[in-house]
Amino acid sequence: MRLYTLPDGTKVPSVTSILDVVNKPALNAWRARVGNAKADQISRESAEFGTRVHVACEWIANGEFTYTATGELGLDDDLRPFADAFHTWLRDGQEVIATERTVKHSRLRYAGTLDLLVKLADGRTATVDLKTGKQVSEVTPLQLEAYRRAGHESGLPLADTRLVLHLPRDRPGHLEVIEYNDHDRDWRAFLACLALWWRFRASEVAN
Repeated sequence: MRLYTLPDGTKVPSVTSILDVVNKPALNAWRARVGNAKADQISRESAEFGTRVHVACEWIANGEFTYTATGELGLDDDLRPFADAFHTWLRDGQEVIATERTVKHSRLRYAGTLDLLVKLADGRTATVDLKTGKQVSEVTPLQLEAYRRAGHESGLPLADTRLVLHLPRDRPGHLEVIEYNDHDRDWRAFLACLALWWRFRASEVAN
């Protein structure tokens, strides 16, 4: 469980920790099939790879890499196809507003770190999350809506839309853009998860 600290010193759960209250039958079935030890190993390796992709994309979004005709110098070879796909999407008219920004909702007592806030080529703003798993989780729209609202509470523009950039690890170089627009429905679902978290897990937060 990950906790954040609000300005008044109160500890609050992360968005991803809150969404752990949602039952995930497919994930549970997979764990039962491969065994917990193997599942933990795969999950750990996937998380480590996802972190590396996130860092590379953050550097690109912040302009810390300069692309050359032969590709990005200094980037690990296994990351290059993912970074290239992200770079191609980004340079197609997107404007970065914020990267890896910690956002907090003091009134509702939760926080998280959004990957990107961008102005799209069509003029809309978008809260963006990068995903490298084989599939995008069913709770991802809730996660993005929580970031969108907390970002606004933290002084960022309220994004017009929410996007996932899906860069699946088993398909290097592939990027799929998934958009979510039913903000109110996903917000209501997140608030239900938030209420459940505070109802059953509040004792785990040591202020």
